[in-house]
Amino acid sequence: MNLLHTFILILWSQSLFSQEIFNIPCPETEVCVVGSGKSLAMAQNSGRSEMAQFFETKVSVDNSVSQASKQMGLVPNQALFEEWTSKVISEEASEILSGIVEKKIETKGEDFYVLMSINKDKTAKYFRDQVDLIDNENEILLNKNSRFTFPKLFLNLKKRQHFSKRYFVLTGSTILAKVSEEKVLQAYHALKPLAIYYYFEGKKLSPQLFQLVSKNLSEVKCLLKNKNATLNTQLKLVQNIREEYFKVEGFKKINIELNLSLKNGGSDAGEIVLKTTQMGRSLNQAIEKGLEDLEIQLVENLDKLSL
Repeated sequence: MNLLHTFILILWSQSLFSQEIFNIPCPETEVCVVGSGKSLAMAQNSGRSEMAQFFETKVSVDNSVSQASKQMGLVPNQALFEEWTSKVISEEASEILSGIVEKKIETKGEDFYVLMSINKDKTAKYFRDQVDLIDNENEILLNKNSRFTFPKLFLNLKKRQHFSKRYFVLTGSTILAKVSEEKVLQAYHALKPLAIYYYFEGKKLSPQLFQLVSKNLSEVKCLLKNKNATLNTQLKLVQNIREEYFKVEGFKKINIELNLSLKNGGSDAGEIVLKTTQMGRSLNQAIEKGLEDLEIQLVENLDKLSL
């Protein structure tokens, strides 16, 4: 059973349940849920939870990168996508629940039932607005003609899929993308490998932090080298680590800052500053704990570099 059929089945089963308890069908222009509980307040809270869960279920269905996306090579940074997914669940729930309407209340024995609904068109507009915002950003990113925009483009295409599926479920219509997956993939595959001379200002980067930078730059086909200072493109890496006083014995509070400055032909080509504060029993443990946060910041800001 595909995703669309699953959503239709949910809508159909909810409509039948509404009819059974309230003896009225759910209008085609609405999504209906029934909340139940031993008190009216419990039934109302149950209804709100059911409505939020209706859309949250769709979020969880999309939570992993699809096999099709992997085959196309459009794989977003998973840590960043998971953080975004968690955030959007909360935002969606707030938006959807703000438009909920309490249609009818019934009692059956000792139980209370509340029929609640949201308007499909109003909810679909929210999803459409999100798609439009992503499409506009993708146009800007692709027009920069920079390899460093691809991580954000990949993430945005996954976000777009998230919202456009919900829009389709509510309207039966698709939204033509201003920047298609095929166009992004074609541009990505056209990238030629770029050798970059890197050097440290001050202390060498910890192995974990250097691996973080190297891995994410390799995904946009940048090869870091430290044996040819005559290379046209050069990356300066600066690590600042500072320990703060922490009153819990046996633990350290560590401020980690990582600065990436890129030059191309002697001209500035962008700078990124990453910061995180972590607690750990040792410096290495604090750095390990901070890697995911730093990677999310790096991917989000990589388009500040330009080549």
